[in-house]
Amino acid sequence: MDMQDLIEKFPDAVVHEITEFQYAETGKGPWRLYIFGKDHFHSGGTWFRNGNPKYPDEEIPFEAAKGFAESAIGNKLEVRVCDGGDELVFHSENGKVVYGSTFWNEAKPDPTAGKVAKRLTGGKVK
Repeated sequence: MDMQDLIEKFPDAVVHEITEFQYAETGKGPWRLYIFGKDHFHSGGTWFRNGNPKYPDEEIPFEAAKGFAESAIGNKLEVRVCDGGDELVFHSENGKVVYGSTFWNEAKPDPTAGKVAKRLTGGKVK
């Protein structure tokens, strides 16, 4: 069903078109990385989060996501990182950061977090 079919089926419905990006704070994650090709399309987003992937079959490590993003930015591809609510926390185009210049530093996992958590829980950390 396309937009015209929906309008005809629900004539009193209010139609909202998003014409501007919705930006958000960095937050805790997880986040979704989108890299757009030269054709301005992406092949789907890839989930990542701080620390170890919670769902290894569906997520990549934080550092891998950062590496893919840096490579794409170097190749002047568009990069978007969205939070779980699909709001942008990082956006770059043509090799320049448009929004979220501090994202990768703010979101970077704390290397001591796992050690502290293990100590606090007596080594019982999932």
